[in-house]
Amino acid sequence: MKKYSIDSPILKINSNSYLKFIMFIAPFLNFLPGLNLDMYAPSMPAIAKHFSVSVMIVKNTMSATLPGMMVGCIVFGLLIDSLGRKNHY
Repeated sequence: MKKYSIDSPILKINSNSYLKFIMFIAPFLNFLPGLNLDMYAPSMPAIAKHFSVSVMIVKNTMSATLPGMMVGCIVFGLLIDSLGRKNHY
């Protein structure tokens, strides 16, 4: 059995094909934040019952995830822009 370490990748992918893969898959990941809220909303009564709190307190957790998604979009957007832009001089 071959052992893998952090330095030896399981799949060897050149950077050009990796970039094409990311460009293909990135638009499909756009639906995940909405899917997260849609899956969380129906389970709120069960969560409230499990933790013995009111449903209104659990609804506040949904409001708390929205600023987290906003900050994530800003941070990752800036990161992707800084890494993805090439100097064409």
